[in-house]
Amino acid sequence: CNKKKTTIYQMFHLLRRSRIMTPCAAARLFSSTSKPTILVTAATGRIGKEVVARLALRGDVRVRAAVYTPSKASYLESLGADEVARFDLSDPDTYDEALEGVTSVYSASLDPLLEHHLAFSRHLGTLGGQIEHVV
Repeated sequence: CNKKKTTIYQMFHLLRRSRIMTPCAAARLFSSTSKPTILVTAATGRIGKEVVARLALRGDVRVRAAVYTPSKASYLESLGADEVARFDLSDPDTYDEALEGVTSVYSASLDPLLEHHLAFSRHLGTLGGQIEHVV
């Protein structure tokens, strides 16, 4: 049994790091065997990075850190993020990929982005029963 888990784990990370699949596509492939996924927006912010680190310590969830700047991905992974997704509150085209397979969302924004944050919140409401918790 442990050998099977190790093999699945190794395959997931190989696909995730390869150019064959995007990290989100690899996560979707293994979503049926993985833990619930929580999206953390503003993950490089003062509070967001704490949320990423503390959720990662729990061990019972997958943490998907949402970033505007992809170059910060390795920093978030060092904090414990299982996945990093490009996300921009002002670009609704980035919402769906970041939310793929997510059941809970921690969402924060700076005051100048309030209107975009409200638009994102409205989008969450269109996803039916996918999203169980929003903070």
